Amino acid sequence: MSKYRINFEGQTYILEIEKIEEESVRDLMAEVLKPESQVVLPDAVASLYSAESGAIPQSLTVRSPLSGTVVDILVQEGSRVEEGNPVLTVEAMKMENDIIAPKSGVLVRLAVRENQTVASGAVLFEIQ
Repeated sequence: MSKYRINFEGQTYILEIEKIEEESVRDLMAEVLKPESQVVLPDAVASLYSAESGAIPQSLTVRSPLSGTVVDILVQEGSRVEEGNPVLTVEAMKMENDIIAPKSGVLVRLAVRENQTVASGAVLFEIQ
């Protein structure tokens, strides 16, 4: 097992990393892809797992890719969203960044409000 120290947004973390077998990865993926999971996987990883096991996540939680301020909410809870369409806008360093829907569905939860400051990784919304 290898240990690494990282600093992220003023916090220091110690990571212990070990190589795991393929069966352990499948068990971990099964746990992560439960519908109530709050973990967002890269699309390539999620689609590989889904193709192998037939499991498809029921909802997808979208997190902020950067720290900033929510300046505009374009879709309300309960509304239908289409993949690739903007859901809200986060301003960071005087740049406005549209946060898009990674899949089509219904916006079942909006976790932020306009003028709210969000940290990188903060939950923004959930699509089902």
